[in-house]
Amino acid sequence: MSFLRIQNLYKTFDRVVAVNHINLEIAEGEFFTSARLQRLRQDRPTLRMVGGLEKPDGGEIHLGDRCLVSESRRLFIKPEKRDMGMVFQSYALWPHMTVFENVVYPLKLRGIKGREAEKR
Repeated sequence: MSFLRIQNLYKTFDRVVAVNHINLEIAEGEFFTSARLQRLRQDRPTLRMVGGLEKPDGGEIHLGDRCLVSESRRLFIKPEKRDMGMVFQSYALWPHMTVFENVVYPLKLRGIKGREAEKR
């Protein structure tokens, strides 16, 4: 089963096509970088849609067996209900924290600490 599955995802801003009907599957435990999407200049809006910060104009996003977004079903799960964290690549996000502390911060907010946070 795919950990993350994106089907026919589409997003425009005015007349500019930001994400052009992409399809993507990432297996659980698979190491994935956004380099392929970046070459297509679709990485930022795609990641924002996966995180729930943007609504797509079409397509679906599934996390495991849970559908997060489906334009055809008029389904949009809010970011805070998606059970995921997102850390932006900005040196100024939390400058007083280490890289690890920044990455583990969403888990800390959910009460996951110590070895369990390190494992995840």
